[in-house]
Amino acid sequence: MSNPLTKYFRQPALYINLPSGGNYWPEGTLELDENNQVAVYPMTARDELTLKTPDALMNGQSVVDVIKSCCPQIKDPWRMPAMDTDFILIAIRIASYGENMDFRSTCPECEEESPYEVHLPTMLDQVKSPNYHAPLMLTDLEVYLRPQNYKESNEAGMRIYQEQRLIATVNNSDMSQEQKLAQFKEIFKDVSSMNLASVVTNIKSITTSDGEDVNDIRHIGEYLDNAPKQVWDSIQKYIADTNAEGKLPDNQVTCDKCNKEYKVPIEFDYTAFFE
Repeated sequence: MSNPLTKYFRQPALYINLPSGGNYWPEGTLELDENNQVAVYPMTARDELTLKTPDALMNGQSVVDVIKSCCPQIKDPWRMPAMDTDFILIAIRIASYGENMDFRSTCPECEEESPYEVHLPTMLDQVKSPNYHAPLMLTDLEVYLRPQNYKESNEAGMRIYQEQRLIATVNNSDMSQEQKLAQFKEIFKDVSSMNLASVVTNIKSITTSDGEDVNDIRHIGEYLDNAPKQVWDSIQKYIADTNAEGKLPDNQVTCDKCNKEYKVPIEFDYTAFFE
């Protein structure tokens, strides 16, 4: 017997066009509808509890589980382009709690803390897709980029967090100065390796002057590890500038006390964001 309450189950609250347009999603990870959109359902009580689990939030599993629950067309959130992640989560918040969200900020002029409200759909309307098609032109090479997926960006964030905790632990330990320096040397070596790995995940391919396309991540990583510093700096800057094109826009805020206008970025503390 079918459940007579089925018709009362939650329904899609909105439909969204992803910033990526469905590009950069591996085959089988996303099913767009006939309008190339994704249906977004409001969260359930279980979804809210999922976002309150610290360990699952840290490793990204909570975000993945909630996206799969609220956006059934997304089959594998781990592999979604990072440019779509915050966009999807904001859409889920709109579907669950409404279009407006309250924030607080501190004025850089008079240090007054004030509340302000953000209209989330307006923010989504301003999100643009980065141009990953235009290569960085080096002397003899063309470097083509791709967006990191959520798994890659989340793992990079976790590694940074772990290294920061390790630095704090060493700083506050009873080790001798010599022992601390030795530990810091190892930590910074790990940080350097993390930076290299992060840059490699942002590179789709490198085309040589004779037209050969190199897309083996081992070859790309080996090249970056042996490239001149100027090349490394150029690639890092190009990646940062390109990824910034898809960032959420800052909010323009006017201080209630001194009328100073300043911009405030949206900070994604997922525990607080979904309240």
